Amino acid sequence: MTAMPAVQEISPAAADVITPVAALQPTRRIAALDGIRGIAVLMVIWGHADYLPNGAVGVDVFFVLSGYLITALLLDERTKRGRISFPNFYMRRMLRLLPALLLLLALYVPTFVILGQRLDRTLGDAAIALCYASNWTKAFGHRPDFIGHTWSLSIEEQFYILWPMTVLGLYWLVRRGRAGAAICLAAALAILCYRHWMLSRGASLERVYFGLDTRGDDLLAGAALAFWTPLLPRLVALVIGWLGLAALFAFVFCGTVYPGFFMGQHPYAYVWVMTLAILLGLLNDRQGWMARLLSFKPLVWVGMISYGLYLFHVPILVELVHHLKWERWHAAAVGIPLSFGIAALSFYSVERPCLRLKDRFRPAQTGARE
Repeated sequence: MTAMPAVQEISPAAADVITPVAALQPTRRIAALDGIRGIAVLMVIWGHADYLPNGAVGVDVFFVLSGYLITALLLDERTKRGRISFPNFYMRRMLRLLPALLLLLALYVPTFVILGQRLDRTLGDAAIALCYASNWTKAFGHRPDFIGHTWSLSIEEQFYILWPMTVLGLYWLVRRGRAGAAICLAAALAILCYRHWMLSRGASLERVYFGLDTRGDDLLAGAALAFWTPLLPRLVALVIGWLGLAALFAFVFCGTVYPGFFMGQHPYAYVWVMTLAILLGLLNDRQGWMARLLSFKPLVWVGMISYGLYLFHVPILVELVHHLKWERWHAAAVGIPLSFGIAALSFYSVERPCLRLKDRFRPAQTGARE
């Protein structure tokens, strides 16, 4: 899930002052990006329901999208206003992420205490999630268990703390363009090599899977696309986009074999390459067949409520399977529709009212929306 929160609009006026890449940045809400989120969260849900062995890579898709869209917002604000308002940025992030998380924890604590979990342990797990530390506690083999999926929120929040100042430094160093993209890609590849080195030195799979330092390549790959998006002929963009989408589905549904050495025995880099290909196709051909497919209204709606879906589906499935001892198919048949219902209620009654407050903290001169 990211999770997963992200900026959806960038000012069209940036095209006058940046580089030709600005013409490729989203100047209005791109429904296809919500469609990608919808696909990603459905992959994760069916993966957690034990029907898709590779469904968890949907989280990597979220990471790439977040890296791209958050970086695009920051760069646009720096270009248009000459600075980045860090307080406003963090307030927007808080209004996007915190309300639904608080709702999850408010439901989780009493429910799991009633089901027999110790109060101190339940409150401890909630505190870890609320402090966005789940990824590091899990990286070293500790709790939380039933809300352990908040590790991805922790990675994104830690990225949000570190990245705005980094973007400001990169912008000062190279402005926006190929050089910035190259630096981000080089950093992503360095993390890939570092991950493989850690595994070769005996690091646990948990340490590699949950650590920010070993999973940041997804976010950096997306950021590279925000610094510079190649202007491609429509046919080339069409081919690249469809190949990326087909490869992603092939991996998730068919368990496509990936080059083990290059990926460090894990598919993270494979997934961010595929996601970048999809984004390249969309950004260069926004009216093509792939954009239309990903803009399918039910899929877009799933993408809009994807954050709540990600948050609520895990505790629901855990409760049905581990506490009530339901069979897998029975838990999925009841738990997934229930997750949709709670996520929709969360979105319309909690998240969307808070999202409206973000207008107060939006850069006044950019008109950008998240």
